[in-house]
Amino acid sequence: MRATLCFLALAVALGVACGDPTGPEDVAGTYTLQTVNGSGPPWFTLHSSGQGTFNGQPVLVEQTIELISGSLHLHGDATFSATSILRETLVARSLTGGIVMDSVVTLPPETVGGTYAVTGRTIQLAFSGGTVHTGSLSGRVLTMIVDGVAWVYER
Repeated sequence: MRATLCFLALAVALGVACGDPTGPEDVAGTYTLQTVNGSGPPWFTLHSSGQGTFNGQPVLVEQTIELISGSLHLHGDATFSATSILRETLVARSLTGGIVMDSVVTLPPETVGGTYAVTGRTIQLAFSGGTVHTGSLSGRVLTMIVDGVAWVYER
């Protein structure tokens, strides 16, 4: 699931300088995730719960993973690397309701990559795994809709 979150975050990470870009040299640089569906960070991404054991005792476990930042590095040779940082919160409660473990961890950055192409105000990211996403450029901002959700990055 973490790889999917990284992929989604980075699939939409783009922005451009003013004017119509004509190629990789016009958009090269670092772009930072600003909003997902109109909201700023952190972005809720996954919540799950279930039963487990802690020190041999049965517990109820809740896990939340949030995307706390995302960036895309577009290189002048039409390649890109996209990085996301996730935060994981894990809470274990005894069956009587008391908390037996509470942990918040910022996970190591995850990076994916591929190639990109620019045509007018359209940019296309082709990930090394084969998935392709297309975005629309407006000034220094790129907006992509992924599964009905707007992802906005800015340079």
